[in-house]
Amino acid sequence: MSKYSEEHVFQSDDRGIHSSVMGRNKSGTKYLVNGFGDRSDRFSTRQSVMTQTHEYETNRPSVMQKQLQKSLKDANVMVDDPENVTYNGRDIFENYYDKDANTVFRWNLLWLPFIFLSPYPLWLPFVNCALNAEINFVISCIVSVNYIYTTVLCWQYMWAMIRSFNTPYWQELDPELREKVQHIVVMPTYKEPVELLCETISSVANQSVAESIIMVVGMEEKTPKQEEKKRIMTDRFGDSFKAL
Repeated sequence: MSKYSEEHVFQSDDRGIHSSVMGRNKSGTKYLVNGFGDRSDRFSTRQSVMTQTHEYETNRPSVMQKQLQKSLKDANVMVDDPENVTYNGRDIFENYYDKDANTVFRWNLLWLPFIFLSPYPLWLPFVNCALNAEINFVISCIVSVNYIYTTVLCWQYMWAMIRSFNTPYWQELDPELREKVQHIVVMPTYKEPVELLCETISSVANQSVAESIIMVVGMEEKTPKQEEKKRIMTDRFGDSFKAL
């Protein structure tokens, strides 16, 4: 495969293609390149990562082939045809198809009418009245349709959010699994007044899953009125959580 002293080894498994290249580069320096991964980086003279190929289909073979060719070139590895790399006599890109591209009609052409119509207040006074009225009607229809479409989308998202808020996901869990799910909330404190602590704990106690919450309130040893704070919080929230 190479014009220089090199050994190319391609190994395939369920993770992708592993490539090893051993030999000498143009300057005569020995190198060992091991390539494997899910990113595309340049091959260095020591170690690098090569684009891995999968057995399922993708629409980016040309990009991968170019990156493979560039990676081998950066390592001074001269390959006869890097776009036709084979393993066990099989092309490693055979399951990849070329992405169809339309060279005439593209999505970015949709911006051209808007670019053309955006300065229409500047040139519209110079056209005759009949054409002026028609252009105004068309533009008004386009803007109205856009507003209606945006309004419908907003209502859809709002309705989806309301349904999500009102869905009792906790009740949909399997009863046995529901008992196993527990939440631990840790609240470290120092010299905060007990009223502030109770207000904070109250916001947690109001949760719909408070019965599965283990509430942990941490205090330093030198916290003033420690026993009194513990008594107040225990009396008020002792039955609100799974444990306090």
